[in-house]
Amino acid sequence: RMSITGYIFLLCFLGITTGVEHLIIRTEKNDFRTGGQVICNSLPALLLLCLFYFSKQEKYFFMYACLLASSLADSMASAFGNQYAKKIYSVFTLCEMERGVSGGISVIGTVAGILTAFIMGIIYVICCPQTLWRKNILNAARLAFWGTLGMMIDSMLGISLQRKYKCLVC
Repeated sequence: RMSITGYIFLLCFLGITTGVEHLIIRTEKNDFRTGGQVICNSLPALLLLCLFYFSKQEKYFFMYACLLASSLADSMASAFGNQYAKKIYSVFTLCEMERGVSGGISVIGTVAGILTAFIMGIIYVICCPQTLWRKNILNAARLAFWGTLGMMIDSMLGISLQRKYKCLVC
């Protein structure tokens, strides 16, 4: 039962990413993610799904869902931020920074990422029915929290440790 749910959750992740980036966000300013980026975002989650499948411990499925929520929130923040943000800020200082540099954040991108994490929390509630409704709501809120935190940590790592990339068309 839960292994099929895991695949449904993964399909939601891929479908939302593909839909937004190909149908809504695609312009001359914004390139698609590469296959390697998609694999790097989803491979750790797939490993957790395998751990869940063999161990039947729900904590692995929840961790899987959190990783997908974090990755998708980050993807949506980047896509919407690159497309619609007027200003880009440093995640540490909140000072304005140059557009296209790794690790920058925007208001619209951050809001899009948070909303995406909450949407993944709702999908989690729908895909993982439990007998206690309040436990579902609590897990959805936890998933949204971890998805948002992962998105912010990704920006922090991007600005501090990651090799600096500059988008040439942003």
